Amino acid sequence: MNVEEIYKDANALLEGHFLLASGNHSSRYLQSAKVLEEPKRAELLSNELAKLIKESGIRVDTVCAPAIGGILAGYELARALGVRSIFVEKKEGGMELRRGFEISKGENILICEDIITTGGSAMKASLAIEELGGNVVAFASLANRGFCKRVGSDMKAKAECKLPQDIPLFALDDFTFEMYSPDECPICKTEKTEAIKPGSRS
Repeated sequence: MNVEEIYKDANALLEGHFLLASGNHSSRYLQSAKVLEEPKRAELLSNELAKLIKESGIRVDTVCAPAIGGILAGYELARALGVRSIFVEKKEGGMELRRGFEISKGENILICEDIITTGGSAMKASLAIEELGGNVVAFASLANRGFCKRVGSDMKAKAECKLPQDIPLFALDDFTFEMYSPDECPICKTEKTEAIKPGSRS
């Protein structure tokens, strides 16, 4: 499966001048919401991700996603794995389980995002689940931005990765983009255009 081509076909791999959540600039941006807006495409990607997880032998009871970006990816992955889907929501300083969702002590939970960058949101979700007695057995995402090491990749985790190294990360592909501080951004210097925020935090 050529994941990059699927993103391009969905107009989800954007080219331009972007302001990232970190404050850095980049000429490329992944918008997984565009990939997931077509159910058939979401099913295709989720089935492939589920296959990797099943082959690992890890037992998953429930998929939990950090809201809002991970909900669709988490739901589709749960469907492909044949398990239930829940999500956590933001609270000040972290995340929490609401809406009547419950987990059992020792329940095996997989944390699923649409995209894993440094893993900050996934870790907040993980902490919320562990506080309730859940057992986080894996992390997963459709795309990995290359800061954290995924199963099957030779790429090493970077210092910015917040995910624990003893819990596996499953993703369909690595997307490594050049990033620049605003003062060193070549696009700012050559094109003199303003960086835009295409993500959920715009």
